Amino acid sequence: MPLEIVQRAADKAGGLAVLARALGIKHTSFYRWKAVPADRVLQIEEITGIPRYEIRPDIYPSPDRQEQINIESELRAMIRRYTTRMTSQQIRAALRTAINEVRDLP
Repeated sequence: MPLEIVQRAADKAGGLAVLARALGIKHTSFYRWKAVPADRVLQIEEITGIPRYEIRPDIYPSPDRQEQINIESELRAMIRRYTTRMTSQQIRAALRTAINEVRDLP
């Protein structure tokens, strides 16, 4: 049985054989996939309209998650700039606190 996301993509494309043909592979290849290969994600998105972050969320975070990642990165940079006199232990504690506060935002 192919991955759930592959089956969903195949349903949108008109079947496994149709999706395989559009990708230029044999339909039996799908049965070996443990995850959609990174180099196939954008092709599948284009063919099916399924967003890349649903196909491989480990590579392409959802827009909400990407915003959270950006905020966390900004916080880390700000803390580094303003804590040059703090010990590394104090900096880590400040980062943990800031990140937890961001995660609690709606």
